[in-house]
Amino acid sequence: MEVAKRKQTRLQEYDYSQNGAYFVTICTHEKQNLFGTISGGEMQYTPYGKIAYNEILQTQNKREQQGITIDKFVVMPNHVHLIISINVGSRLAVTAHYNQFSKPVSNSLQTIVGGYKSAVTRKIHQYEAETDMASHVPTVWQTRFHDHIIRNEASYLGIWQYIDNNVLSWEQDCYHTEYIQEGLP
Repeated sequence: MEVAKRKQTRLQEYDYSQNGAYFVTICTHEKQNLFGTISGGEMQYTPYGKIAYNEILQTQNKREQQGITIDKFVVMPNHVHLIISINVGSRLAVTAHYNQFSKPVSNSLQTIVGGYKSAVTRKIHQYEAETDMASHVPTVWQTRFHDHIIRNEASYLGIWQYIDNNVLSWEQDCYHTEYIQEGLP
């Protein structure tokens, strides 16, 4: 029996650690509304949503000196949108700067997103342990994430506006679900 190969989600041979802006969407596992609800055009965060929000700020603070910024973001009930900019100066190394054979590349988009997802998962599990939660979320995130390389200012501004309006247009959002997990805080 042959094992099915996963479809590549990143552009082959593209250096995801090179300078540029990237639009990233990260979904919760099975698009569960872990992070909150939207009511009256405002996001009402669960404790998990507050963790996801605060970890974006922590990621920004930790990586800013490395030339990585999170220009814009929104935490939605079951996903997160971010504009991540990488501006790390010139690269002089001869080796490839894209992930090969699951070896992480420092300050690449995959490493930044992976670090964020790990931190949120760890903090959620800590919160559950500290509060003795009856409900436990074993898997927070989908395995992968969606990215779009932002190639020009018009695209950047359009994505910025999309993120700004995401909460207001939740009912029409492609990620909108009525899925509610019982027992969540």
